[in-house]
Amino acid sequence: MVEPKEIMFGKFEIIECLKKDEHSAVYLANHVYLGKKIILKSLNTQTAADEEKIERFKREAKILAMLDHPNIIKVLDFGTYNEFFYISFEYFESRSLRYIIKNNNLSLTQKENLLAQLFKGLAFAHQHQIIHRDIKPENILVDDKFNLKLSDFGLALVMNENFVSGQFSLVGTPCYMSPEQVQGGQLTEKTDLFSAGIVLFELFKGFNPFLGGDINESFNKILEYDENKIADEVTEIPDNYRLILETLLKKEPAERFQSAQSVLELLSFHETNTIEDEEQQPERKKTNRALLIAGVVVLSLVMLILVFMEKERISTAEQMRIDSNKIITDSNAVLPTAEEQSQKMVETSLSKGNKKINDAINGDDFNQKIVEEKKLLEGELYIECLPWANVYINSTHVETTPISENIVLPEGRYSIKLSHPEYPEYIAEVNIKAGQTTNLSVNLESLFGYIDCKIYPWGDVYINETKKGSTPFQSPIKITPGNYLMTIKNPNFKTKSKNITVKQGETLLIEIDLTED
Repeated sequence: MVEPKEIMFGKFEIIECLKKDEHSAVYLANHVYLGKKIILKSLNTQTAADEEKIERFKREAKILAMLDHPNIIKVLDFGTYNEFFYISFEYFESRSLRYIIKNNNLSLTQKENLLAQLFKGLAFAHQHQIIHRDIKPENILVDDKFNLKLSDFGLALVMNENFVSGQFSLVGTPCYMSPEQVQGGQLTEKTDLFSAGIVLFELFKGFNPFLGGDINESFNKILEYDENKIADEVTEIPDNYRLILETLLKKEPAERFQSAQSVLELLSFHETNTIEDEEQQPERKKTNRALLIAGVVVLSLVMLILVFMEKERISTAEQMRIDSNKIITDSNAVLPTAEEQSQKMVETSLSKGNKKINDAINGDDFNQKIVEEKKLLEGELYIECLPWANVYINSTHVETTPISENIVLPEGRYSIKLSHPEYPEYIAEVNIKAGQTTNLSVNLESLFGYIDCKIYPWGDVYINETKKGSTPFQSPIKITPGNYLMTIKNPNFKTKSKNITVKQGETLLIEIDLTED
């Protein structure tokens, strides 16, 4: 006798559990009402106490519901059932691009086709103001006919909307992040283009050039690599793809392509969504190759001219920056206030032991003069900060954690500021002693205050007119210490507001009964 299959949420007949952990699961299932296979994702909100995880789950459903494109996985249904959230997706029988890269000897035509489909999906998402933020081979699905679909929009961001993880959040897969992602900068669609550039590199070379032994090593590789030498590693790929790759992997977003559509216009093969075996299309292949060769010659000439012009622009801008720095430092020398004398001590020390930091402050000639004029006893400063921060010494930005080596400073007292766009600033004074290492370890999470809202029956919570969500919350609201106006709204009751003060490391309990006048 065949055992009846499990029915979940009243309409999903479970065929197989594909993945499961303490809080969530992914199933292959039959949709009882639609009569077809689907992929079912579920999240238990009672065991998943992390409010951010719940919000990301809901966000993925909301975002994918906005996107209907042949190169993006489609949402069929989403909702709640008791303590569960669930999403059902179209069933796309496929493997990840990671598997395809490892196990298939892809032809150039097949690689071109896959790239065209990837950038079509990205172009459509970006046109709808969606940044994926986690482009990598594991999130790109390919079937046996080489149809491609983008998946896993759990970290995606709608531009100009305020989600749990905003435009300045450090989220994603480390070795596929853009430099601005690693540094916690503002993100645009160009961060996806950088990640897609890594996928392009991997498709042709079989490995990720930014993969390190740990997260910090991957971050350092992304921030410190020489973008002008990337072409040296891919000399064997066609010229047009090498130039596309160089432009996608520019460190500065402004120097990358303007959009995924711009990349599509340069790809030699992007009109079809499927690809046949090459031996089934000999005549079309000959025609494509002839057009490709002609296109490469013309495109290469144009791109080489553009690259030359860009290098000239960068060279001119760099010379202007150096000249500007010299003017600034000369100006500082004219006004030797006490604060500037302290600043000059920082610059002198950095010129001796930390050239990279030193160059960020003044020109080499100026530093050399200081070194020759004054020799100081030095100590070292080691900074460890979670999750990461920009480091300021006496108001000058000198590093971004994690730092690769200790900061060398003359003996004395210094003002230290650690700054992260999503955390309160940490400010302290340190005393550097000659021949000793001063350690500074900071967890920025400890700088927050918290608001625990007990609202009856329920309410939308606004802090300084910004909506924080609807009660009941899974956990207290995390917020920078300070004074705020809190407003509670429920369409069935009178809106209530009150001024509150949140203190660092403390939880403020707010209890409001909207039924009371």
